Amino acid sequence: MLCQKCKKKQATVHMTDIAGKDKKEVHLCENCAQNQGLTLKGQVSLADFLAGLIKAPVNQEMSRLAKLECPECGINYIEFQSKGRFGCPKDYDVFEKLVDPLIEKIHGANEHVGKAPEAHGDGAEAHLVALKRHLKAAIEEERYEEAARIRDDIKKAEDKTSGTE
Repeated sequence: MLCQKCKKKQATVHMTDIAGKDKKEVHLCENCAQNQGLTLKGQVSLADFLAGLIKAPVNQEMSRLAKLECPECGINYIEFQSKGRFGCPKDYDVFEKLVDPLIEKIHGANEHVGKAPEAHGDGAEAHLVALKRHLKAAIEEERYEEAARIRDDIKKAEDKTSGTE
């Protein structure tokens, strides 16, 4: 395929720009790509390339979150990404907004949905914890009617576990 700009040399740089439903493909030779600032002279390592992607803010919120640092252990989100593990238990709270989508993508959910340990018996305590979590989410999302229903369910579940039903 020939370069779309000079129409003389073989196209070696191929870019696809997708904006919504529009897809635009550009095929350029190395010289034309360099002239348009699409490539760098010399070689760039994969690590440098990825570091550049991390430093380039996608939006202000992600940029702000990426600068977060744990007050306990001092790790920041970029260090977590490079090491692949957190420095302390507090990190899960500090980086929650960044890690939740990652966990959901890997496991398909953000909360454990498997079997409860046998120590929980019939799972009443686990059910109560789940109800409280749903209540908190409903309140935060301003779904007050649902929150009232969940509150009533929590009251019934607490009465049932305490034996005052």
